Amino acid sequence: MTSPDSVGSRGKVGALVSQVEPAATRFLDDRQSVRQKRMQTSPRIKIILVEDNDLIRQITTSMLARFGFEVITLDGPFGFGRALLKERPSLALVDVSMPGLQGDQLVEVTNQQRAGKICPIVLFSDRTEADLSALAKACGADVVIDLTR
Repeated sequence: MTSPDSVGSRGKVGALVSQVEPAATRFLDDRQSVRQKRMQTSPRIKIILVEDNDLIRQITTSMLARFGFEVITLDGPFGFGRALLKERPSLALVDVSMPGLQGDQLVEVTNQQRAGKICPIVLFSDRTEADLSALAKACGADVVIDLTR
């Protein structure tokens, strides 16, 4: 059995919610609109993603794009240096395990061919963090992401 006070409280809460909900919805819609306009007018941060696995490349691209990044994808190491020069990204994400040329080798060759570094390079792989850190140090990558965690 409900007491008159609890019914009155629910009625007050219901009335409050019915008044606040439209204002809150308008506020959230306005914020979303401002965010979309800002993303359209301000330059998006470019990231180059080098990943040979189609599924991982698609999922990563989708996730980064959802956060407002412009993602340039390569399905392998070839064309990476050209893409760096053309796109001038803010960041490069490079998979270590690729056929033809491993990610660490790609970074090393790219660093040797360029007079200066174009952007930070992140190596990622399912290798251990210790292995990745050693590779990064040897090839000149800036950061590692251990996907085994």
